[in-house]
Amino acid sequence: MVLALSLLSAGSASAQIRAGVGVVDASWHVGASAGQYAPKATDDPSHGGIVDPSVHSTTNVPSYGIQSRLRVRAIVVQRDENGPKFAMASTDLYIPQDLLWRRAAQLIAAHGIGIDQSNFVMTITHDHSSPYYTSTAPGAWAFQDVFDIRAYEYWAQQLAAAVIKANASLVPVRVERRSSRSLWPIATLWGRLGPTTVRRRAFPTPTPTAI
Repeated sequence: MVLALSLLSAGSASAQIRAGVGVVDASWHVGASAGQYAPKATDDPSHGGIVDPSVHSTTNVPSYGIQSRLRVRAIVVQRDENGPKFAMASTDLYIPQDLLWRRAAQLIAAHGIGIDQSNFVMTITHDHSSPYYTSTAPGAWAFQDVFDIRAYEYWAQQLAAAVIKANASLVPVRVERRSSRSLWPIATLWGRLGPTTVRRRAFPTPTPTAI
């Protein structure tokens, strides 16, 4: 994001940076397995007595509830009101997946808001207990569950919804650069300060609330 702000603000010293955020729920259905923490169906043929008529789990034991809601969080940054944009969306999934990113970018591009594969990136929180059904790679199936097109399309739609929501909330912001010195753990052993780090924050105008 720091790089994106640098690129967007590099064109003109008087450029007005705009930013918007969007958050949507992305909790897939009960019955889908709890990611890597779910036992394999071969270890428990009875599925713990759980019956899922929609068959959300294939190789894993199905879930029976949701402990924590999953979300997609997106930010859109733009230089000037009609300038270029950059969008980033973070999901509570185990690993990023190219097929999911491509589908989400396709859905976003269809809305004609100036965001597509060329300026949209996807990140993840590396959640080990979230359902993961978007990979077509057998390697991932060994420790997750197999691909489910219903979950795949759902997450793509939620990614797109978060970005579209963020784009609709664009407001002028102020980009601020600050330098500070950080104390690294190893530096405490040496009794000296670590190297200088640079932090950047974007603040909506006029209230300085960090994005």
